Order: sequence, then structure tokens, then C-alpha cells
Amino acid sequence: MLYISINIYCQKSENDIFSLIDNLNIIVDDEGSNEYLYDGLLFRINNPINLNKADRSDLRSLFFLSDNDIELLLNHRDTYGNYLSTHELYLIEGIDSVVIDKIRPFIIIQNQHYQRDTLSIFNNIFNTSRRSITVRYAGILEKQAGFRNRKDADAVANNNYFIGTPGRIYGRIEVAEANDFSIGVTFEKDPGEAVFYLPSHHQYGFDHYSGYLNLKNRGILKELIIGNFQIQAGEGLLVGNGFYAGKGSNPVGSIKKHFNGFRPYQGSMENGSMRGGAATFSLGRFDIGGFYSFMRMDANIEQNGYFPNSEERLVTSLKTTGFHRTPQELNNKKNLVENTAGTMVTYNSKSNYFKMGLCGVLSRWDAIIQGKTTYYNQYDFSGGKIWGSSIFYNYSKGKYCVFGEAASSTGGGYAIVQGGMFNFSASFETSLLIRIYNPHYHAAYGRAFGEYSDNANETGIYWGFKARPFPRFEICGYIDIYQSKGMRYNIASPSEGMELLLKLESQFSKTGIIIISLKQESKARNISSEDEYLYHVGKGLKRNGQINLKFNLTNHISIKTRVQGSTFYLSGHKTAGFCVSQDMSFEKGIVRVHGAVAYFSSQDYFNRQYVYERDVLYSYSIPSYNGKGLRVYLLLKIRPSRFIDIWIKPSQYIYFDRGTVGSGLSMINGNKKSEIVCQVRIKF
Repeated sequence: MLYISINIYCQKSENDIFSLIDNLNIIVDDEGSNEYLYDGLLFRINNPINLNKADRSDLRSLFFLSDNDIELLLNHRDTYGNYLSTHELYLIEGIDSVVIDKIRPFIIIQNQHYQRDTLSIFNNIFNTSRRSITVRYAGILEKQAGFRNRKDADAVANNNYFIGTPGRIYGRIEVAEANDFSIGVTFEKDPGEAVFYLPSHHQYGFDHYSGYLNLKNRGILKELIIGNFQIQAGEGLLVGNGFYAGKGSNPVGSIKKHFNGFRPYQGSMENGSMRGGAATFSLGRFDIGGFYSFMRMDANIEQNGYFPNSEERLVTSLKTTGFHRTPQELNNKKNLVENTAGTMVTYNSKSNYFKMGLCGVLSRWDAIIQGKTTYYNQYDFSGGKIWGSSIFYNYSKGKYCVFGEAASSTGGGYAIVQGGMFNFSASFETSLLIRIYNPHYHAAYGRAFGEYSDNANETGIYWGFKARPFPRFEICGYIDIYQSKGMRYNIASPSEGMELLLKLESQFSKTGIIIISLKQESKARNISSEDEYLYHVGKGLKRNGQINLKFNLTNHISIKTRVQGSTFYLSGHKTAGFCVSQDMSFEKGIVRVHGAVAYFSSQDYFNRQYVYERDVLYSYSIPSYNGKGLRVYLLLKIRPSRFIDIWIKPSQYIYFDRGTVGSGLSMINGNKKSEIVCQVRIKF
């Protein structure tokens, strides 16, 4: 697209995303990875918000902004005209400089005067400013059991070995222009997976591919995606397989899903997206979108045992790891065909204060999903198709925002989310959210706010707050109370739970920040019994505490000290764990070096310690520390020219309490686990 423009970009780039995550102070949740968060932040960096065109909805997608911050940003633009530079933001009275530092990587200052687009898409591709190829290799230096077993005749006879090579290979090709178009392709294989051509197992070279073509703003065509994509509708009750920040990232703003629509996906998670086509058309105040996805999924499928002569196939379990390292894993690869189609219609009021929408989704499989019956899956979906529909709305004006969604699904299940965010003053804001998820509600791609990932068999109420009583000082927290009427995994009775968080953050000097957080969760859990058919349920109580201290020693050297610990109580038994880590970074010219050493000690699984660590671009790492030992890594980035970036990351675990590392086919003889990662990106 041709236009005459003045663009002021922030000085940060996608290369700094790990520094950005550090600065956002996101609390690592021990119940899953934050890869969606990483992908969402990376997407926003590559598609920054134009501060001269943004409305409240756009700015709320930066979940660390308060409603008061948003109001001040918009009022300043309305009063003084378009922004001329990101430095102008520091002149706005009432917005802390710490907040400005956080949003600068995700915004641009752009004044555009569009002319007629006379270039073809092919010419746009060759004239864009962002084209790159990235290749990565990662390998564990010690030999794992799955590779040693190749020489064991019994293991080979039992298919108990890895069929491929030890290294992980990752590649990414990308051509893009922010807010205009993008093309991306990703290929990948995990350690133990093979690279070969085997159509009978749906393998054509590398184990996994993803890719897309994305066009934006072509007349009434607001967005077109062909290939892999993600969807967010409303609060995620029906479809929400995109960016989600989680509870602890911002106790006020993160309860709401701020993005609606389709987004291209280029990640390496094999179950992280849909694949097909999606388009949105803008017709006045209505956006009308539709999508279709054809996916092959990993599954263990058997013939119907009750009717041996029937051709009906039963899915006994879905495989979501994405691993195809052994003959059995390869046999489960892409056995299940899924067809998903849907539509989404949204209305935006003239004032842009009110938005509402409707969404409908149908998913069908070529086999009957029917897991093996256990005490905890009595409400799990069973069948060959799911139909769902939802209605959602958002009303945002001034210093308050109310939102909600109601959905229904096959079998009469329903789910409701209703929430609000309120800014009572420049120094205090709060949020409230109520959720009711019927046990019979099912949505194949639902990802709404909740304690559990399935958005079913749960009711709860959440209250969060954030206060800034002094400049450069913030205190925030939340309380989340929830219950389940039916049994759940590892909870053999109806149950209830409560989670509390309190976090304090202070910028005590120009370059120094201290963060203290305390978290407590009370949740029912099964207690071990000598009788395998008899379950006792007790109340588990887990407490976590963290202290983070970050500051710059010089213009080129910064350090971060982290101390964290936890305790776990269940049935009169107490266990504990802790971790102490020290990070140091050096940046000057074409060289960036980041190193860290961590000592950890945890008595059991419940006290494993999760610590975010920096990684190469497009890779997100939150290792869990269990047992007693050391974790050491060094991350080196070199830019020998403006067209080439090189990353090297050696790392090692050293355990003091064991003679082997890992289990099963991943087991290593000895007390060390070492890995080397090398990555090169070439811009062209």
C-alpha cells in the first residue's frame, strides 16, 4: 500500500521482548505455560498500535494500562492534537513514567495520508521493510534412554525407542508490513522425531508445518487469513485460542479479553491454532466474519468393542503433546479429522462506546470421542460434533467498562461471564467478574477466564484492585473464590477453592525496581489411600512468596536478583521448596550477553519452582525446578551486520540428589543435563 507518512517507532524491537516480559513483571503460573502470552506480545510488537488513531478498545489490549491511563492518553490527544513523538507521553501529568516505559514498545506515532494503492501484492512483498529467515538447532548433549534403546533388541521389539535424531530443528520465514499484510511459514521437529517422507503417517519432511497469508484493509475486506489462524470472540466462552495474559499479570485489566476477530498464527504449538481460511468484512458499523478449518489431530482410535462388526470408530484419548518420537506416537499422528466452521458478527456504535456481537461455531469429527470412564470425567464431552453459540457485549465510557458473554452448547450446557472494571480515581482502580459454567457446557476451542481450563463445572467470583498511593509505587492484588459441583481430576468430590494474591512494586531509583508478591491457594485434593478404589479428599494449602530486585549498575550492565519459596500443606503433612537466582546482562554495540545461575531445592512435586528465563527469539522458556540442584545458562546475541542476528545459548542442570535425570525414554544416566541452542536470523 502506498502512503505518505511520518512514523515514530519506539526504540525497542522484537529482539527486546524478553526485557519487556521482565519489565511487565508477569507472575509465572504453575498451571501451564505462557506461550500464548509470549505470542500475543510478539504479535503486538510486530503490529503496534497507532496512538494517533487508537480508541479505548485498542488501548485496553495493552492490559497493563489502567482506565485512568487510557483516559489521560486520549484526553491529551483531543486537547493538543496528534502526538508527535513517544517522548511527549512523559509530559502527561498523572501517568507514571514506569507505565510509559511499558507501553512504548507496543505503540507507534503515525500520521498517514493515504493515496490510491497502485502496487500489486507481489510488489508490496518485495518492497516491504521486514523480511527474514530464522533457523534454530537445539540439542541435549547427554544421550537419553530413547536413543540408547536402539541397540536393545527387546526395546526395539516393543517399540520402546526414539525413531529420529536427538536435535530439535526450527525454521521460520516471514515477510510482513505492519497493519498491511504478512506471510509466514514455520517448520519444526522435536528431539527424537525423524525427518522423512511418509504420507501414510501424514509426514512430509519435517514433523510439523504452519503458515499463513494475511491481508488487511483491502476496501470492505478488513482481514483475510489463509492458513493457520487463531480466533477470539467475546470473552472466549466459545472460541478463545489466542492471547491471554492470565490472572497475575494485571489483577484489574487482564480479566477481560481485549481482542476480537482473527489473527494469523505462526507458532510451533501443534494444537495452538486452526487451519483453513478466515475473513472479516467491514460494512458500516458491522463487522461480519466467517471461517472454516480442516485439521488432522493426534488421537488413539479403536473400533467399537460393543459392536465388533460396526465401522464406528471411538476416540479413547486425544494426544496433545505434539510428540511423534516413537512408533506408537507416530501411529497416533493425525488419526482424527476435525472440521470446524463458524461466523461472527459485531456491531460498533457511532460513539464507539458500545460493542456487541454474535458468534456460532460447529465442530465435527470423523470418529466418536468417548474417553474411558473414570470418576472425574463424568461430564466430559462424548459424541461426534459440538454446536455452540454466544452473544457478547462491551460498554466502555470514561473510567468504567462493563462486559459479558453468554453461551450455549450441544446438550443444553450453558456458560455466563459478566464483569466490570472501574477507575474511581487516578490512584485506585478495581475489577469484578462473575462466572457460571454449567457442568454440561462444552466448547472445543473455548478459553475463558477461570481456574480450570475446560470452562465447565465451575462457578466463581473474582475481585481485583490496583492502587498507586505514591509516585513510582504500586500495590495490587486479587481474590478468586470458586467451586465445582462435580468431581474433577485428583478431586473425588464436589469442591471449592480460594486464591489470593498481593503484589507490591516500587521503582526506588531511576534504574532500580523491587517487586514483592505473596500468593495463597486453598484447593481440595485427593489424599493417598491403600485402597485404590477408595478416595479421601482433603484441603490442600499452598503459599508462594517472591522478591525480585532489578537495577542497572552502569549504562551497559544490569542485574536481577530473585528469591522465591513455597510451602504446601495436605492432611497434616507439610513440604517446602525455594529457589535463589542471580541474573546479569551486558549490552554494548553489537553484543548482548545475559547469564543466570539458580540454586533450587524442592521436597515434592507441589513445591516445584517455576522461573522465567530469557531465550532466543521465538522461543519461550519457563523451566520447573524439582529436587535439589543448580541451573546455569548463558545467552549470547551478536549482530555482525544489520542483516544478521546470531544467538547461542548453552545451559545445564546439575542435580545433587539423584543419579539419573528424567524418566522413561527421556532418562539420562548421571546427574547432569546439558543443552546447546544456536539460532541465526537473516534479514533480506
